[in-house]
Amino acid sequence: MPEEDSSSRNVNLRIDAIDTQRASEDCFKVTLSDGSFFYVSYGFYREAGLGCGIEADEELIERMSDETVRLHCYRKALEYALRQESTSFDIIRKLRQKQFDPKVAEKAVAELERKNLVNDERFARLYIAQCVRRKKESRLEVSAKLAGKGISGTLSRRLIAELYPVEAEEETAAALVGKAAASGKPPEKTAAALLRKGFPYKIIKSLLSSLNENGEF
Repeated sequence: MPEEDSSSRNVNLRIDAIDTQRASEDCFKVTLSDGSFFYVSYGFYREAGLGCGIEADEELIERMSDETVRLHCYRKALEYALRQESTSFDIIRKLRQKQFDPKVAEKAVAELERKNLVNDERFARLYIAQCVRRKKESRLEVSAKLAGKGISGTLSRRLIAELYPVEAEEETAAALVGKAAASGKPPEKTAAALLRKGFPYKIIKSLLSSLNENGEF
């Protein structure tokens, strides 16, 4: 007896129920006659002309399956965005770790960007301001960390120039040099540590030469 093809298996499937009572966040639960179910947005519901008793052929089932994944991905992206300020790069990375298709993840994040729930410049501004306050990172180090968050070099340079000027970097370096001196750390080790963190040699040399015998400026 020949095997039954996939089209014949779906020929009798129909939409058995559409749960509008539990609709939330523009989402309806669509249940088929075989007990399987999908989640679709109101826009999809209207566009596809869904309704109880309508035949669910393979094409419609595939579309509803894709829509279910899209909604799930968007909700997960929204969860990440509301949990803490994030870049689009970071959220897409987290979605891909959850095994979402890259294109689906990118579309979900693009929707969040349109709603201004994800904004790379806003994130970068907050991040730079935080770095300036805690006085631990050089401008170069901040730039590298922003790059790791997916912030473009052009945006990073513009915002660092605006929010973390050279004078502020000198203050940060001075704070670190003073802390190192107070702990008795040798000047050469302090210089090496600050160079590794990306502070300019000129600033380090000037600060170390300004220390008096008591390790004070």
